[in-house]
Amino acid sequence: GWKGVGTLLKASTQLPKEVIVALIGGEESEVKRLRGEYPQVMFLGARPYSELADNQAAGNILVLPNTGKDRISAEFTSPMKLFSYMAAGKPIVASDLPSLREVLTNENAVFFEPDNDTSLVEALTRVMSDPELAGRVAYKARQDVARYTWDIRAQSLLTFLTRPQ
Repeated sequence: GWKGVGTLLKASTQLPKEVIVALIGGEESEVKRLRGEYPQVMFLGARPYSELADNQAAGNILVLPNTGKDRISAEFTSPMKLFSYMAAGKPIVASDLPSLREVLTNENAVFFEPDNDTSLVEALTRVMSDPELAGRVAYKARQDVARYTWDIRAQSLLTFLTRPQ
């Protein structure tokens, strides 16, 4: 729920038939149930992490539909998925949440109102209909992700921990 999959599923029913929404993950029983409810969605189930780059490369747009209804999601989460999305060189459409805005900006992503499937459809349509926008945010995200390597994060923590009191 906190990942906002429900919003993406609802949005999928409003997208043109030629748009394929693919989802990775979920419990097997849940995936089976959702396949029946959303036949237009491609449910890939759990996939090994080693396939992540190939799976992301297959997409045209990568979506982070995190919910604003869960405080951890809205304010504190920093999904690893976000950084792999940025490195993938694909446009990102994301919920407009403080937790995601810590990394994403209007220059490297397109935002939509959290938990609002219509707003998500509008954001996706905007990216699909504007190749220049799609290319620009994808390129900027790929540039910006270089600031979030493990080495840079570790150095930042060391600097913080060793600063004079």
